[in-house]
Amino acid sequence: MAYYLIDYENVHVSGMDGFSNLTADDKIVIFYSDNSNSLTFEIHQQLMDALCKVEYHKAETGSKNALDFQLSSYLGYLIRASKKKSDNRFFIVSRDNGFSVLCTYWKNKNISVEMVVNLNGDKNAESPEKTEFIIENFNEIEKVVSLVVSEKPEIDLVVSAVRESNTRTELSRKLVSYFRDGTKVHEIFTALKPFIKNMPGQ
Repeated sequence: MAYYLIDYENVHVSGMDGFSNLTADDKIVIFYSDNSNSLTFEIHQQLMDALCKVEYHKAETGSKNALDFQLSSYLGYLIRASKKKSDNRFFIVSRDNGFSVLCTYWKNKNISVEMVVNLNGDKNAESPEKTEFIIENFNEIEKVVSLVVSEKPEIDLVVSAVRESNTRTELSRKLVSYFRDGTKVHEIFTALKPFIKNMPGQ
C-alpha cells in the first residue's frame, strides 16, 4: 500500500497532480491549515469520486513549522501501525527539503519514505545537493555550533537556518535576524564554513 502525506500548505493544488492515477490500494492524507484551506471544485469532485482512501488533518497552528511537526508525527504513527507489512511505501508530498531528514532516518531503518512534489511521484528538481550534505553531517554541525553557542534553543536555530537556507547570503541574513550581534554571527559563520563551502553565494 502507498501512503501519501500531503503538505498542502507547501504544495497547494499542484501537489494533487496525478491524483487520478491512484488506486484502492493507495491512501492520501492531506495536512492543511488556516493558511491553506481551499480546493478547486475540480479537485473536490475528484476527491469525492476517488478510488483511493482520503483523509484530512487540520494542523493546529501557532508555532513555526507546526504543520511539519504534525505531519512527521503522523508518519511515525502510520509506520508503526503498518509495521508488519513490508510492502508499504510512504511518500511526503512537499517541496520543503527539511523533510529529507525523515527520509534518511527511516531509510536507515529499512522503511521506504520518499519525498515527492505531487501524486505523480515527481521529485523536486530544485532539491539542492547541499541538503544531503548537511543531513550527513548533522551531528557534526551541532557539535561545532555548540562550541560557539551555549544555549540549546539557539543551537537548534542555527542548525535549522543552515538546513533551510539555499545560499550563504540567505543563511547570513537568518543568523543576523536571530542574534542581532555581528561578532556572534561572524563566529558562527566561521565555525560553519567547512559545512557550507558548497552552498552558493558569498
